[in-house]
Amino acid sequence: MPHRLNTSIYIFSRFFLSTSDSLYVFAVGFWILSHTGSAVLFALNGIIAVLVSLISLPVIGVLSDSKNNRKIILLNEFIYSTILLIIFIYFLLFEMNIIVVYIATAILTFSNQFADNSFQTAFTQLFDEERIQKVYGYNSMVLSVSDIAGPILGGLLYGLLGLKFTILILAILAFVSFISDYFLKFDDKDVMDYSDEQSFIVQIKDGFSYIKNEPNIKRLMIFSAALGFSSASVFIYPRTILIDYYEMSPEALGVFSAIVGLGSILGGFIFSLIKQKDSPLGMIKISSILIGFLFIILSIPVMFDFSTSNAYLTFMSIGLLITLMMQFSNIPLMTYYQLNIKEELKGRVFALMGVLSMTFMPLGMLFFSILLDAGLYISVNFVFGLIIVGSTVLTLRKVYD
Repeated sequence: MPHRLNTSIYIFSRFFLSTSDSLYVFAVGFWILSHTGSAVLFALNGIIAVLVSLISLPVIGVLSDSKNNRKIILLNEFIYSTILLIIFIYFLLFEMNIIVVYIATAILTFSNQFADNSFQTAFTQLFDEERIQKVYGYNSMVLSVSDIAGPILGGLLYGLLGLKFTILILAILAFVSFISDYFLKFDDKDVMDYSDEQSFIVQIKDGFSYIKNEPNIKRLMIFSAALGFSSASVFIYPRTILIDYYEMSPEALGVFSAIVGLGSILGGFIFSLIKQKDSPLGMIKISSILIGFLFIILSIPVMFDFSTSNAYLTFMSIGLLITLMMQFSNIPLMTYYQLNIKEELKGRVFALMGVLSMTFMPLGMLFFSILLDAGLYISVNFVFGLIIVGSTVLTLRKVYD
């Protein structure tokens, strides 16, 4: 099987689809805010995406395990690009309608989650086991670049073309991804269709049971939830301090966000080059403890009343190191999952991981926001840095390769 060719096609298609998705979120969000002026209606678009994901992921996981992943991926990518084209045609013929936007967001979210979960399930059908880490490294770089470039490109396209023709370009990008993935070569998979024997509820419970009975997987998922909850700080804390406490300009904040984002790109690049370790758990433990201590250090500029320039440089440096270290935790963790979760249960397990991620990260952001609004600038990162260190030590000390 041409695994190297698969890698090139996969990374190429992920870049186009993730860029399309990032641009859609920006362009639609900008349109809602500029035409309605309502933060509630803007937030509702994001809430719809989260709710659709949370409700559908368990069912998606079952289908990814029991159906042909190649067909699922191609079907949902075709639906994704077609929906974008339909929206463009609708907006050409009729007046823009926020209800249509909400419906489109729901369908696009479902299709995107379905394709993404099936890709996770099919990873070892597409790539040699010794190349899993490299592919995750490349993928992380692509996603990080699209996250950074998305708002910039979205602003340019929206300003030049407006929402209608921006959506047309997104449809073209998504269709390029669909065409690319058509040429992926999958290893044969024993499709296990339980539809006549077990209900969806029973099949979903099988995923829970597997996690419960696999001590390493269970502890790693608890650790991931704690890390996701606490790591919300890196997205909120420095920006809040720089704006509220140091009164930083929007331009300086934009540079800060871009530099911090480079940590993810650099981490992905490093893992695309280094040899995959037989024992990734040691790297996960060390990097996560370092992340916890870096979070604690984030409190130092306010604690010692740094000048604006010194605080800016400190937050930028620590933020860059945190996003870099997160890759040293996340990529080995995903590699471990791919190599150790049973093939016939991967879709359900990865779906449940997605549910945990979408639950704990927003909760962490909400909790951090409340504490920072209360003025707890110094103590908040000490506490959550210690949570990361504590959760790493307590949950991973009994996890072995």
